[in-house]
Amino acid sequence: MKTATLEFTPRSGMRRFCHWLLAGFVLAASVPSAATDVDIAIRRVTVMSNGGAVVLMQSGKAWFYVNGLDTQGFLVYGGAVRAENLVPAGGGVVTHLGDGRAFFSPDGLYLGGGGVTVPAYAGTQKITRIASVNNGVVTLFSGGGAYFSPDGRNLGGGGNTTWAYRGKQKVIDLVEVTGGIKTQFNGGGIYLSTTGLNLGGGGTTYSTPTWNRVVAGAAFRPRDSAKTIVRDGTIAIVGGFFRSPNWSYADYWSSADSGETWQWQAGSVEPESSPPADLYEPYSPVLPWGSDLLAIGSSVWRSRDAMSWQKLTNGGPARATEDTFAFNFKGRIVVIQTHYGKIFTSADGVSWSAGHVVPNMTTRCGAAVTMARGKLWIMGGSSCNYLTSYDDIWSSDDGVNWQRAKAGSSSAPAVLPWGIR
Repeated sequence: MKTATLEFTPRSGMRRFCHWLLAGFVLAASVPSAATDVDIAIRRVTVMSNGGAVVLMQSGKAWFYVNGLDTQGFLVYGGAVRAENLVPAGGGVVTHLGDGRAFFSPDGLYLGGGGVTVPAYAGTQKITRIASVNNGVVTLFSGGGAYFSPDGRNLGGGGNTTWAYRGKQKVIDLVEVTGGIKTQFNGGGIYLSTTGLNLGGGGTTYSTPTWNRVVAGAAFRPRDSAKTIVRDGTIAIVGGFFRSPNWSYADYWSSADSGETWQWQAGSVEPESSPPADLYEPYSPVLPWGSDLLAIGSSVWRSRDAMSWQKLTNGGPARATEDTFAFNFKGRIVVIQTHYGKIFTSADGVSWSAGHVVPNMTTRCGAAVTMARGKLWIMGGSSCNYLTSYDDIWSSDDGVNWQRAKAGSSSAPAVLPWGIR
């Protein structure tokens, strides 16, 4: 039984119905009107190949939906111990409970035991983290050991399970990321493994940069999908998504001390439910252009100081989205929209070319788009329902003509090629 997994961040306080588009069908769950936000906030969804879906809620309960069309699922875990995570493996689902136990269910039912569900680990240590990778599961134990199980069974060794790490340092955390799994060690090192093996290096595992938190709570409000800009020794954060269905930011914050303090310069400090009439639209990429800043979307806005903005033209290339990127590239402005697979160019920010489709490139969301080594690059990403990942790489010398630098495959995750850094 094949599975696909989606993860969700709670964004809304819907009381009556929750709807999700999963694997091409709509899953609708009826929620009692008295339910709290934590009861209906989705944490993770695993879609089974037989059409069923296991939904883990923020409350720690889990529900099963038979064919994705039921208006009423049924509870498959509601125990006193919170379910911390569920991951697909071995054609079924592994459920990690808050007391350190784990169970394997081949059919998505009886996640805490019963039916055909069996313990996935019978040892004495507690499981502190499980993570899905390479169609299997990596398990981290309280003693610091880590194992990889390709089938979701024998998580602590035996059967088909192997060591994921046998070094001297202690594994302190595992995090699922696009492209594999990141492992943090007590010595401070962080490594990316694309297979779930060799967590501390070797094989297809790579050392990754270590990040330090500069400030615990910046002045701007929480968001995702914001755009960033570096200009004249300052860094800035622009716009972003707040919550469903349409709340977002169209603002501009900057920092001149490497992110320690932030100053509001334009837009509304609070999120808005509709685009502002007197400023650029949310998700607009902003880039330096001569002595100006340009914010680009269905209209183009110009500013000298990031505080006062004037509309340059109503005839921008296209409405800006989370997957819109803009570059000052070889004397022209190049706008890339990966979800449509289109490229727009302009010599002045006023007149724009018609959207040029990149031949043979699959449209995508969440791709890494950057400028390096005299070229523009589009790397990886996924289908916009986030069920299929891509690891192909495209490059362009002029922003118009694109070549596939790496063919890749739609079944493999996206990993940034180290040679392009």
